[in-house]
Amino acid sequence: MNYKKKKTIMRIIMLVIAALMIVGISIGGLVSAFAAESVTVESFESGNLYNAFCEAKGETDQNNVKSFIVKTGTLSSADFSMFGNLSSCEIIDLSGAEFEGGKIPDNFMSGRRVTEFYAPKNITSIGNNAFSGCAGLKKLSFTDSLNTVGNRAFESCTALTTVVFPASLTFVDECAFRGSGLTDIYFYGNAPQVGSEAFPQSATVHITENASGFDSDEWNKYAIVKDVAENTSVQDTPEETTTFGATAEETTTPEETVTEAVYGAFAESENTVTESNKSDKTAAAVLIVIAAALVIVVVVAVAAIVAVKSKKTEENKSDDNTEEPKE
Repeated sequence: MNYKKKKTIMRIIMLVIAALMIVGISIGGLVSAFAAESVTVESFESGNLYNAFCEAKGETDQNNVKSFIVKTGTLSSADFSMFGNLSSCEIIDLSGAEFEGGKIPDNFMSGRRVTEFYAPKNITSIGNNAFSGCAGLKKLSFTDSLNTVGNRAFESCTALTTVVFPASLTFVDECAFRGSGLTDIYFYGNAPQVGSEAFPQSATVHITENASGFDSDEWNKYAIVKDVAENTSVQDTPEETTTFGATAEETTTPEETVTEAVYGAFAESENTVTESNKSDKTAAAVLIVIAAALVIVVVVAVAAIVAVKSKKTEENKSDDNTEEPKE
């Protein structure tokens, strides 16, 4: 076998190896796309949440965890840091647990990818910058014990279009929702004290007929509508609904807006990521398979072309080197 034939064969082998590597990477991406994404901790000892999380997720890469649920337990300050490790987590459901001190810490999920958050049942206050910069956050759930929202707590949460506050709310600090996507704000109690730029001025404020305090100067910059049902409580809300307080028949709050982000509502589901996320993953998997198939086809075609050209070259050289018979 001459040098040029060896060189051609080596090229074909290298192309095949490259194709196999690309296919391997594609399959790896496909496996990751369909990897177990929901992790549930049934219970844990205070201060030991991270170890319980690691045990629950098993072999699943924590970067693939999209949904994290805690059924019961009390989170101490030592447990808060673990949420910084969930860089890809989109749904966090802590509604069955409690926070030590009843406060969501300052900077708790600031700048994270979270889209849905269901707070512990004993939460009374939300710390400064707790969810600031969470551009994808669109759904919230807090019990009717919430009374304070901290400075810049939801600043720049552009996907958050609607919030529903329980009657227990008494104070919303300055810039709490500045730069957010709020268009509708619902209050089931009297007007809380608010800091400057607490809400976007373009938002509509919905209140009950007998609510007081909304005629003060700090509220005259908002469009106020009296269309919220009276005497509602999260305790009265059927578990299958996501409206705050009253049932769908009793409340006058538009259902299509309330379900986007709800204070005081029950979590809709604790099992999986949203349907849109599922469809995104399916689409990504299909694209990966198509890309892998195209790569294989291209590599095989190139290898065939190289082989044919090499063969023709050898034949031409063979013809040139053949001497014509003498007459």
